[in-house]
Amino acid sequence: TSATLPLTLLMQAAASAVLGWTVSRLDEARRAAERRERETHIRLDLTTRLLAGEDPAAVVAGAADALVALFALVRCTVRGPRATTVANGPGSAGAVTVVRIAPLEVETVASREHPLGSSDRALLEALVAGLAAAIDRLRLETEARDARIDAQVGRTRSGFLSAVTHNLRTPLASIKAAS
Repeated sequence: TSATLPLTLLMQAAASAVLGWTVSRLDEARRAAERRERETHIRLDLTTRLLAGEDPAAVVAGAADALVALFALVRCTVRGPRATTVANGPGSAGAVTVVRIAPLEVETVASREHPLGSSDRALLEALVAGLAAAIDRLRLETEARDARIDAQVGRTRSGFLSAVTHNLRTPLASIKAAS
């Protein structure tokens, strides 16, 4: 029995180590899944608000707040086509990251406690690219709508002038024949 005691203790220590490693990996996976869920919610919220016709300046302001919350930033400045928004968070200032994707420029200041890693930067760039694409699509839809309206006004104007000239020709022809 004294010979089996060290073996039992060794087996229990190994099982505890494997269990601890498994629990820590599951905790990391849970945190990563929660973060992906928040990121997906932010993307969906911003694009839905834009598609619903909300003012892009208000959506950009919401994006700044969402980025501060998602990445635990000290400050996030979003410069859009018509507005600049600054959102602040807690912490002491760390590294500055700038992402420029037309028509947006996003400047983030990470906290020293939570610096942005390469995966965070990639996610930030993806979020900015998605928001920039949605804003650009809205701009293009507005330009296309304005072009359609201008074309319709031109056709209406042309039809009106054609009708007026036709209606004036008939009396003019009668006056010309009578004289």
